[in-house]
Amino acid sequence: MKYVLAMFIACLLVGKAFGNEVITPHFRFTSDSGSRGTMERVVAIAEKKRQEIFDFLDCHNEERIEVHIVSDLHSEEMQRRPEWVAGYAIPNERRVVLFAYGDEVFHAEDIFTHELAHIALHMVLGGKEIPTWFNEGLAMLFADKDLISRLETLMKAQALGGLIPLNDLDQAFRAGAPRVHLAYSEAMFFVRFLAKELGSHRLRELLSLVKDGTPFAAALLQVTNPTPRAFRPIFQDPRQEKGSTLGHFGVSIFVGWNNCFVHRGGGREKAQDKTQEEGMGDSGGTR
Repeated sequence: MKYVLAMFIACLLVGKAFGNEVITPHFRFTSDSGSRGTMERVVAIAEKKRQEIFDFLDCHNEERIEVHIVSDLHSEEMQRRPEWVAGYAIPNERRVVLFAYGDEVFHAEDIFTHELAHIALHMVLGGKEIPTWFNEGLAMLFADKDLISRLETLMKAQALGGLIPLNDLDQAFRAGAPRVHLAYSEAMFFVRFLAKELGSHRLRELLSLVKDGTPFAAALLQVTNPTPRAFRPIFQDPRQEKGSTLGHFGVSIFVGWNNCFVHRGGGREKAQDKTQEEGMGDSGGTR
């Protein structure tokens, strides 16, 4: 508690507080009367989290981001939210809305970090569209407090043979629970698998290609040269990777993508042609 209070006071030294509004170098926070405490905790970590995310993505945008925190059950934002949504971002408006209610109040910092990553990604891409699964998975690289619960969700689905094929994953984000929770879990571990194999430099190269107009799937094939088949031997024998649960799930989903996308096109060149005609997934989600 002392640490949170100290951080909040430090933020106020470089920003200004007016009632239920706090302004820092890169954020303007507002809250209703019931969410002031949540706002203080988020303000305390905001600038640090922004630096971590923007440095990783090589984002140099200095525009201020609006963050509104809601606890009023009768507010318009609270009334129209799906039950499982604890916050959302509107990237083209540089705006985040957080819901300080029930269990969400204890995860406000993590939710803020997740939504901030969506806005930073939108800035880096210049507004170009990417699949929802990649957008959500990348945001969860920076906010991973739900790692264990999402791993449990993935384990159950894999045990029952119920993993969602990657080509169907974007649509699953528009479904209700429990399918949407599985979609988030698969996205989290697949993007973590990609990040582990590609490294931050090639992830940034992927984003740069998309920003310059390359279709997402073609860009992904380009930065994973040779084709995704090359990843398969890394975790081919589970007995050799007993400690790598992430690897097992990552390769399961990756092989599913390989079967649904690369093999369907009959090879790398056909896959790229097919991508340009049909696309791969829908535009990035922000929940």
